[in-house]
Amino acid sequence: MKGIGKKVSEVVKKEEQKFDGELKNIDILIKDIEKLYPLEKPSYTFPLVDTIGKTYYNTLNRSMA
Repeated sequence: MKGIGKKVSEVVKKEEQKFDGELKNIDILIKDIEKLYPLEKPSYTFPLVDTIGKTYYNTLNRSMA
């Protein structure tokens, strides 16, 4: 009796053969899309909000005024 792992790998190989041509077409399509529209995370130049420093600065200015 074959192990479950071997059975699963055989089934996966058979299914990959069925869809091999379609997978190649999808890979080509994805590469073409990436050429037209690069998939990168946008980078922002806005500074992060400094809530602790802002609060401390506001309390200093209020006590001096």
